[in-house]
Amino acid sequence: MKGEVFFSDENHMINVATLYGKLFDHDEVEGLEDNTFNRETVFLLSQYLVGNAKDAFISIREKSFSEQQEVLKTWCLLIKCPDELSTLCIAIFNCYF
Repeated sequence: MKGEVFFSDENHMINVATLYGKLFDHDEVEGLEDNTFNRETVFLLSQYLVGNAKDAFISIREKSFSEQQEVLKTWCLLIKCPDELSTLCIAIFNCYF
């Protein structure tokens, strides 16, 4: 997925664009296929990152189990910052257990 698509207004990731170099793995962003599912995955990640974690996890839990796994795996691959990745893993754990 091209950076300009990743950080578009459509998926609200524009809110964290200034953190691109610190927070996201550039190669994973560029390697992400540009399709409806991944755009929704990026949108949900943006919601999580701006503090709307509850709604993001509710939306994820409404998906099939395999889709839930794919969304969460993609989130973990996109985030390269160890502190943010650790926080995300704890949030996932708390949501599912």
